Amino acid sequence: MTALAGLRSEYFMSLSEDARKRYAAKLESVGLVISDDPYLPENNVHFTSEMRNWPNLEFGHIFTYFVTRPGLFTQEQLMSWKQLEAYNYYKSGHVRTIFCRFFGRGGRKFVLLKALVNPSQKSPDKANSAWVITKPDGTIICGHCTCMAGLGESCSHVAAVLFKVECAVRLGHTSVTAQKCLWNESFVSKITPSTVLDINFKRPKCRREEDSCSAALQPTPVLDQDHEHRLFSELETHIPDAVVLSSVIPVTVSKKQVIRKLPFLLTSLERRENLLLNKEELEKLCQTTFHKLSITSEESQYLEEATRLQSLTSLWFEHRKGRITASKFHAVRVTSISSPSVSLLKSFIGNQTSKSATIPSLQWGIENEEIARKAYIDTMSDGHCNISFMPAGLHVNPDFPHLGASPDGIIECDCCGDGLIEIKCPFKYRHLDPNLITDASFYIKRNIEGDIIGLSHDHEYFYQVQGQLSICSKDYCDFIVWTPKGLYIERILKSESFFDQLKPHLDTYFLQILLPVLLTGTIDTVVPSKDSLPVASSSKEIFCLCGGKDEGRMIACDNNKCSIEWYHYKCVGISCKPKGKWYCSTNCKTGASN
Repeated sequence: MTALAGLRSEYFMSLSEDARKRYAAKLESVGLVISDDPYLPENNVHFTSEMRNWPNLEFGHIFTYFVTRPGLFTQEQLMSWKQLEAYNYYKSGHVRTIFCRFFGRGGRKFVLLKALVNPSQKSPDKANSAWVITKPDGTIICGHCTCMAGLGESCSHVAAVLFKVECAVRLGHTSVTAQKCLWNESFVSKITPSTVLDINFKRPKCRREEDSCSAALQPTPVLDQDHEHRLFSELETHIPDAVVLSSVIPVTVSKKQVIRKLPFLLTSLERRENLLLNKEELEKLCQTTFHKLSITSEESQYLEEATRLQSLTSLWFEHRKGRITASKFHAVRVTSISSPSVSLLKSFIGNQTSKSATIPSLQWGIENEEIARKAYIDTMSDGHCNISFMPAGLHVNPDFPHLGASPDGIIECDCCGDGLIEIKCPFKYRHLDPNLITDASFYIKRNIEGDIIGLSHDHEYFYQVQGQLSICSKDYCDFIVWTPKGLYIERILKSESFFDQLKPHLDTYFLQILLPVLLTGTIDTVVPSKDSLPVASSSKEIFCLCGGKDEGRMIACDNNKCSIEWYHYKCVGISCKPKGKWYCSTNCKTGASN
């Protein structure tokens, strides 16, 4: 292949000469050249799976586009669009993750959408690749697909992609950024054959009521699983060429169907009768229970998949309860077993609802995490091959089921393999470039000469990262610090010796402090003490003129050098957010203007 051909995709080179000219003309009609081919792997870095970037596509746009292009759908067929093969492709989950990019004048003249579409009966490895170009307002310009009808711009696979986008717009998913990844990435990855008895032949969302009949239905008796298993096993042994075996799912003969399930909740260990146990009996029960705790690899994988929305799903909260999560490893390590922190203990068993609405630092982190992740991926795309990001749920390692970790994501690339990412958006330093912060209390440390050494090994974030690496069985984690002024990335390698020294402390805390509370449902079974250990470092910060906590409705002074910065509404005598900038005093207003 010549250097010039290197700018062409394999798909383009596989076309006939006439088809190449038509394909090139299609791209040129919207200002693209062959090197911009969506099928060229080098162009993947320009695409994103964020649904908020999708066009405002409505059914009227789809109707207009296909009616004006003869050959696929008639006007009458589109009037009954839910019966079309293209719509059923989408409803059956055959449209994989949709990626998009902007191009044209100002970067927003056109939107290019592309996705793989699984065939209805064949292996998903032979999926067709479809793309379509629209305007941001939803007007469809052209489309293409690698199937036989793809050059005609209006095959069922192109239509299926459009139906998925139209549905997302109609349901409002394109404006809900926290859920975009999982909805967009939900599709049927494997087509599993079923018996005729188990197939639902109804149309999607069929609203017809079942026909009523006066006589009670007498269902045809069917074999139970054990009888069916023995019958087909006997047939396979004595008549291996029996025609009926060719229409039976192989697993029916060899093993029973496996039903996925989540691990049990640690909060379910509570028994009222355990309150009657004396100290020695409770300690013995704790030892027995601790050694019986288990979680299978299948349960662990299913839990991670089911909790990838993290704080947006109740499962994430429920399965974190009773587990020591990586973000608390440092707190557990430094607390006293004889006088444990009550607030730390309550954080493991309490109602762990999100406080993002009232704590400015948490709200800042949530609002900017997606921006930080995108900045990281854009930076890492240079110098890394086929880098991609996946959301991460709650990880529980079968080797230590009492621990858990929820990293900010999993990163994959051909050159470095799989790793984790942990993102920090420090509210305190939001006006500074993290690469230039020299504050001695900052967790990124420097040597005597002022050069950056890296994340402090004594800091809670280092404990968190090492805990995540051991629980998730990954070799590295990219620790990311983002502010609007800059991006800091540090690759931290897994230290097995660090975790080996830490784990006995985690086990002891769980066995002697947390597990007795889980078994009895009360913290009275452990010796309480005054809260000598704050759960989070942010609790040390002083807010407002009253010196109180960061709670309730608060407003920030627009002078970046304000010594207090955040104030309670009631303390400064306001009931709603003022228009424009707000300053806590005349001095701050004068200082900001200088």
